[in-house]
Amino acid sequence: MNSWIFQGNPKRFAIDDYLSQFSYVYWSTPQHQNEIQLNDAVYFWRAGDDSGAIALGTVVELPVARSEVRHRDALADDLWRDREEGPTDIVTGIKILEARLSMEDGTTPRSVLTDHPTLASSTIIRQPQQTVFRLTADQSVAMAHLWGTQDYATEQTDVDIEGHRRLRKHYVRERSHHLVKAKKRDYLASHAQLRCEVCGFAFSDRYPKALAEGFIEVHHIVPISEVDEVRRTKLSDLMLVCSNCHRMIHRHNDAKCNLERLRKYFKK
Repeated sequence: MNSWIFQGNPKRFAIDDYLSQFSYVYWSTPQHQNEIQLNDAVYFWRAGDDSGAIALGTVVELPVARSEVRHRDALADDLWRDREEGPTDIVTGIKILEARLSMEDGTTPRSVLTDHPTLASSTIIRQPQQTVFRLTADQSVAMAHLWGTQDYATEQTDVDIEGHRRLRKHYVRERSHHLVKAKKRDYLASHAQLRCEVCGFAFSDRYPKALAEGFIEVHHIVPISEVDEVRRTKLSDLMLVCSNCHRMIHRHNDAKCNLERLRKYFKK
């Protein structure tokens, strides 16, 4: 298997929203089209001021013209800010295994690669103008270690269990700025203030306005394990929750069951 870095510019395309709304994505691959293979590892790289690796995936659909992709809805054409690609441009289909869109979530920043004895010579660091970058065998091992451990001072491996990976993906979707803002606007269109849709708590009723105004958390109702790979997250998949209810929902692995318990409890 090969390992790749696929780069995107957030000024041209809403990368974070794309990776948080979909578990199956298409990425423009104008280079190395004949070398990309099924099951290759792909690290998604956000260009710009916050540059770094923000997601990991695996190739599930070989490079093909945009007009010939299996799941056209997963192209998410509406997320382009400055689109130049046409129907004949080549894209590759990738299943997202994990997304880490912030330093808190575990983004691997560019500075870590520039200081790394093996990765400092990678093309994403030396010649970052392209979209597709192939890692050498040594660079692939080093990148896997960095991503797997999130410990930038060591080379120790750490296996991320599947349950933890699903929960991380779940949180990433809930933290998508685009989705959170849209959900709040949708709720306020028919309600006077933001309230927890489980217990009814409103932060503005209890805390200073300067802190509480506009604050509430968002929960993704459908568990990641039950989401179809090409299904886009919709506002109806989300619900507003207070911090306490959110913690209780994720108190045990079965978030769906926990939510139902909470709803029954507060309904009484």
